[in-house]
Amino acid sequence: MHRNKFGRRTFRFEEDWVTGTSNYRDRENGGMRSEAKIHVVRCAKTVAELRDMDLAQQNPVAKRKNELFDIAMQAVQDYFRPLPGQKHYVSCLYLDAHWDTGANMITGHAALGGAGGDIKLAIFGSQALQSYPSSLEEVVPAFSDCTPTDTKYVANDCNESGSSWEAANIGIGAHMHETGHLFGCPHQENGT
Repeated sequence: MHRNKFGRRTFRFEEDWVTGTSNYRDRENGGMRSEAKIHVVRCAKTVAELRDMDLAQQNPVAKRKNELFDIAMQAVQDYFRPLPGQKHYVSCLYLDAHWDTGANMITGHAALGGAGGDIKLAIFGSQALQSYPSSLEEVVPAFSDCTPTDTKYVANDCNESGSSWEAANIGIGAHMHETGHLFGCPHQENGT
């Protein structure tokens, strides 16, 4: 984006003045700062319904692969209740994603993003969340962690997450990729 003269910061987060969570010092001292606001949005589906194999995007025989997008869209509309013409840009993380060892598949997950209508939406699953850094001090250790992925407990997403750092890279990178789609960015280098 910077290379194409869009600047280093291309969008803003909704922010809230809270006790800081992005570094250890703020957590220990109760330091306040403006941080991205996280909304926990509930949908009308049960966890079992979200984990239905027919919704699993990576399931080659799934009958309703894109339905998790529609479910998230409905939940976001019900939660934010946008006025006509009011734009909302929302990047969702399905917290109920699950590594199903029996089926060798991630359920409750889809990687989709789109820019149609007044709500621009991206969705992704939480299957790699255990590998993400939880503070700035954990960024280098998280992306240096070569601990092998133990598929008895966590997913090796698309066989590209064979270690903890790769899981963090794939999970964060793919979610941000879908967030790019919610802003209308297509699959091409120059964005046009």
